Amino acid sequence: PISKGLQIQEPRVIANGDIDVELATGQILIRRGSLSSSSLALTTNNLLISSADNLRLQGPVAYQVDLQRTANWLGIGQTAGSIAVTGMANGQIDFQDKNKALGGNLSARITQLVLREAGPAASPEPQNNLLTPISSREEPAILWEEKELLISSNLFVDRQFQSFWFGGLKVDSELVVLRGNGRIDEIQAEMVA
Repeated sequence: PISKGLQIQEPRVIANGDIDVELATGQILIRRGSLSSSSLALTTNNLLISSADNLRLQGPVAYQVDLQRTANWLGIGQTAGSIAVTGMANGQIDFQDKNKALGGNLSARITQLVLREAGPAASPEPQNNLLTPISSREEPAILWEEKELLISSNLFVDRQFQSFWFGGLKVDSELVVLRGNGRIDEIQAEMVA
């Protein structure tokens, strides 16, 4: 376990890259790098990471994420009545250096997205009586399903993770067309076990 509510389990993680580290300044330049597992894959060229005063990122990161496996890391969708997610996301984040914020331009393409009510947690004992007709056994309700969902926006969060803002938000799918700009202040979140 990483922290309360966050647990990462990966049978195999592969990383490689061409990386320069400047010990005096704390800057890391990933000239070429990749990280892959069964849950996600990340690749970058010329990503600059600086953590001397505050975490700063500048450069592109391409990603591919299995939403269900990654949601499992966060404990999302693992209890009856919560929302479970499945699908694949891929896209790119172009990090930009801002003095008081961390973020950049985001593009995402999510395929086979399904949000459903999570069923009862798995147990060693079968919960269904074999004499119960199949038609009367309840399947978790599908709340939202999309073949493809496209998202793009400028997203930033302040360095204290208290405010979040986005601009030029575009969300497109068969069911949703959304455009917007916004800001959320005084963010408070807690991981629940």
